[in-house]
Amino acid sequence: MLHEPRACHRSRRLSSSLVGVLLTFLGAFGTAVIAAQSAAPVFAVASIKPTAAGDGAPSMTNILPGGIFRASNVTLEGLMQFAYRRSPMVPLRADLIVDAPAWVRQDRYDIEARFDATLPGDTTPMLRRLFEDRFKLSTRTEMRERQVYFLRSRHRDSLGPGLRQRSEADCEKSRADSGGRPTSLLPSRLTGELPWLGRPCASMADVTAELEQRLGTDVIDETGLTGRFDYRISYPIDLSAAPDNALQAYDFALLPAAVDRSLGLTLTTGRRPVSVLVIESVSHPTPN
Repeated sequence: MLHEPRACHRSRRLSSSLVGVLLTFLGAFGTAVIAAQSAAPVFAVASIKPTAAGDGAPSMTNILPGGIFRASNVTLEGLMQFAYRRSPMVPLRADLIVDAPAWVRQDRYDIEARFDATLPGDTTPMLRRLFEDRFKLSTRTEMRERQVYFLRSRHRDSLGPGLRQRSEADCEKSRADSGGRPTSLLPSRLTGELPWLGRPCASMADVTAELEQRLGTDVIDETGLTGRFDYRISYPIDLSAAPDNALQAYDFALLPAAVDRSLGLTLTTGRRPVSVLVIESVSHPTPN
């Protein structure tokens, strides 16, 4: 009869012990995950009704004292842009929500929901849970090839007249002087230039985020620029062509030219896989 060496017996005992420890850990971890998910904040009660607002009424979303979330004349798509936003200040663009039935973009609702006012003010997880419970929403993310813009430096060693680098110390002082209030660097209409975008002490990520909202597609930063900048994008235009409403003079097809002229940066088109939010299934909201 062949006998296994004692070292093999010890190795097997150690392996069995290790497996036992891992299973115990994974079981505890899984229990903790389930507990955390069940403990995720939810609205205590929510009312969802077809909007009572008339045609042309604005969409509004507010968080009121006492733990009240109120949205009026909103679409499910609009709320999803907020709930699935890429960063705290940048909503998810509508074009990145795909495979949605038409009513998700068209039907409008008035929503009032209550939550524990002692919880942190971020209602994002509560909204997502509301979508799952009342709209039976199921989503996934995936990469799809899309047309994008690439933001690049036109001249490696020089910036355009509307782009000025700032030190972190200068930016801290500016924020302190303004009391933390957002400031603008938009030119006056009296200059004969159409104001587009502008803000102080912005990173290039801030610049691309602004451009994405206007261009309706992803903007990939390939400038290699780091740090903080004051930037101002404007473009010469005959404002007398729209004396009563300057917004009518905006032509976002000119924005790449305005970026080149103001910042010394180029916007060129290309294709790149982009993360999108895919709607797998969704239904009209369940009754209150």
